[in-house]
Amino acid sequence: MNIPLTYKTFKTALMLFGFPKRNVYGSTMVNRFEDMQALFAAGYLSEGPMTMMVPDREGGDPSEWVEAEWNPETRTYQYSGVSECGRWVVDVPDEDVKTYDINLDWMAN
Repeated sequence: MNIPLTYKTFKTALMLFGFPKRNVYGSTMVNRFEDMQALFAAGYLSEGPMTMMVPDREGGDPSEWVEAEWNPETRTYQYSGVSECGRWVVDVPDEDVKTYDINLDWMAN
């Protein structure tokens, strides 16, 4: 497949392929979702399993991860917490539970 990539996406690919897989799995896609989608479309990545550990978008530290649970009533993954203002619930965006693996078939070509 020969799909042109933006410079930013190409830099993401270089970063991905320079890291051990354990550092890539389920983490880089969160802050670079558009890049990951472009790399997936170009064949560099394949879909991985869904993850239940997602970034805490409501907390003060974006590197902190929380466990999401499926809510059958809303048909979304959610996580909750408690603050001085009371209890809150966050619907997890689909891109936060999506993971990608390096497409080893593509790399063998």
